[in-house]
Amino acid sequence: NVIEGWSSCAASMGLRTYNYNLADLQVPFSKISTWSHDLPYLYKRGFIGANFESFDEWEIYGPHLYLSMRLGYDPRLDPWEIMADYWDKSYGPAAEAMEKYWMEIDKAFINLKTDTGSIHALHHVYTPERLKMLDALMAEAEKLVKGRKILEDRVDIARRGLTRAFFWRRWFDAVNRGDIEGMGEIVKEWTEFLAESKTRKHA
Repeated sequence: NVIEGWSSCAASMGLRTYNYNLADLQVPFSKISTWSHDLPYLYKRGFIGANFESFDEWEIYGPHLYLSMRLGYDPRLDPWEIMADYWDKSYGPAAEAMEKYWMEIDKAFINLKTDTGSIHALHHVYTPERLKMLDALMAEAEKLVKGRKILEDRVDIARRGLTRAFFWRRWFDAVNRGDIEGMGEIVKEWTEFLAESKTRKHA
């Protein structure tokens, strides 16, 4: 109702938004479904542009970062055709497994009962059961691209993102056990892993 109301009287409108899980930056997150709906919808309501506050974190945000750029330039495009092309060209024979991986994450965030931002609802997303499922999809993708260096590298980017989710879950469980020493060890290992990510070059 707010958007419909403003679109009937404003000369022009634009979107200022966040392209990540606000105050998180720790685990894989997806806005594929969000941007697939919102950006074409807002364009049709008279929005003339979008300002996406984004971070260069392809390990945890890759697909929806790409989608936001494509739709940001032309919201008339079909978002699902964009993503089909993205899966195929990014992952080759592992396209189906990687699509399932990212869309499972997308679905998990979309289906949360509240949108809290930060880390407060992550235990509902990264359950042990979902982590096991995501790990299996990643292992399948790794097997499918084995021996193809560029594709191996692209799958590895996402694997490192999933590893960050495992670090988060280990830290969360240690906190809830009251294991302060264990929590500190996890954070140290996690921090070293993140530092390594900043130095890696990917295809």
